[in-house]
Amino acid sequence: MAHVRLINPPSLFDPTEHLYSHVSVVENPSRLIHVAGQIAVDKDGNTPEDTVAQAKLALSNLRACLEAAGASVRDICNLTVYSTDTDAPIWGEIGKFLTDDDGSHLPPAAVIPVPKLGAPQ
Repeated sequence: MAHVRLINPPSLFDPTEHLYSHVSVVENPSRLIHVAGQIAVDKDGNTPEDTVAQAKLALSNLRACLEAAGASVRDICNLTVYSTDTDAPIWGEIGKFLTDDDGSHLPPAAVIPVPKLGAPQ
């Protein structure tokens, strides 16, 4: 039977009042890690004004989730980013995030424009 471990990294805001966890890890016998959509909110509930800074923070939050589950960026098999600002140069931030080591790990990735996200900021 699969074992599911739920994780809320202490460096991120506490999502339990919104009735979810940031990360789940399933081991049976391989390990799958599922991560909730990470938004640009820091531990204190602050969101940067600039879209590029928001992308950096959301990706940093994703890294914290991976590390809390004992994984790294190299374990990502697919990355989808939703953005309300299609003109912001966030692909550069995504590229830096995915290739922060030797640049050889390039999983499928997409930026999908959306009219709005879960929080107005």
